[in-house]
Amino acid sequence: MSRKKLLEVRSGLMEVSLNVYWDVLPGDPEALDGSLRMALRSNDIPGVMEILNALIADAPCDHWQPKESTFHLIVHFTFKLLGVDIASEVHCAGGRCDAIVRTSTHIYALEFKLDKTAQKAVDQILKKNYLQPYQADKRKKIAIGINFSSKDRKIKDYLVKEL
Repeated sequence: MSRKKLLEVRSGLMEVSLNVYWDVLPGDPEALDGSLRMALRSNDIPGVMEILNALIADAPCDHWQPKESTFHLIVHFTFKLLGVDIASEVHCAGGRCDAIVRTSTHIYALEFKLDKTAQKAVDQILKKNYLQPYQADKRKKIAIGINFSSKDRKIKDYLVKEL
């Protein structure tokens, strides 16, 4: 299949997925899109966490699976469907980072934990050098550890460290 055809198929799938996903997003999807992008561009991590907690809280309890991967998917698909540059399970020499998010001004390494601590997540980013492949890039590098609570179904704590 040609690259052009693959891009058309990808675009079509994203559009269909986006239309389905918009129906479950709380509030105005366009406002959410602008809010999330603005928060990332301005390095407003509390704002990003507030948006993610709202999305997690809106997930129907019938479909809830208390696993780290459930939270990871919510983050990944939210960012992806809103056009944020996110890649999950990014391999580097030190290991595999849960997610790398790139904006015009920042590169974020996100590490997710379930029922542990945000400190443990940040320590993993630093120990395994998940941001090392981006050292030549002039954008600011930010490590973000996010700890989710399976009991409370939300972000329990997060920690941000600029490198």
